[in-house]
Amino acid sequence: QEGCVPSILEVAKLRNPDATGFLTTHADFWFRPSTIVNETGLRLEALWHLKVGMGIRKVDPGGLHCLSGEEEILNDTSWHWFGRRNVDSWRAIDRLHQVYGYDRTVCPGWSDGWYLPRSAWGLFANVSSEFGPIVHEVAIPTVLQILHRHHDVPLQLDGRCWGGCGRLMRETDVMLKWPCGHRMDLVQQATRDTLESMLAEDLKMLRRRARNAKA
Repeated sequence: QEGCVPSILEVAKLRNPDATGFLTTHADFWFRPSTIVNETGLRLEALWHLKVGMGIRKVDPGGLHCLSGEEEILNDTSWHWFGRRNVDSWRAIDRLHQVYGYDRTVCPGWSDGWYLPRSAWGLFANVSSEFGPIVHEVAIPTVLQILHRHHDVPLQLDGRCWGGCGRLMRETDVMLKWPCGHRMDLVQQATRDTLESMLAEDLKMLRRRARNAKA
């Protein structure tokens, strides 16, 4: 994601000059727009990212698992790191520290859905291109944290989503009870029907909201 997004943003700038931001999700991540974009969730001027959801045994109170310094990053065992990918992560963040002075901090995190406000598109492209070929569960939350801590881009961490990066939804009722989540099995007809019905009802709600706002 972090590797291809800068190119997508360049196209988006040309094709969508009035776009306020860029929302990306995995194909099997569901969300209900009327509840995701509201006063307690995604704000158009802020970064939006998911809390927890990674199967990490130790999560910081703020909702992310952030590690600082060579020893802490290389010796972390609270997450699987895809087989010692923490070594690559350390090298990448150390390189960014030497070039830009950013903290030597990496944050593995649930990255199946996130939002980038237009004001941060250029910054994201610059930082992510320097970060290198790191797994997106590390690159995305780390880059977003850099934008927040070092460039004062507002950040919203949302803990309302069901599931996690590797959890499979078994009952379609889950989609109706939670505003967002991962992952749904789109091979199943019942899942596709529930998703279509949920989005249709949500569209009606959004239209009512728009009419009431004009009244």
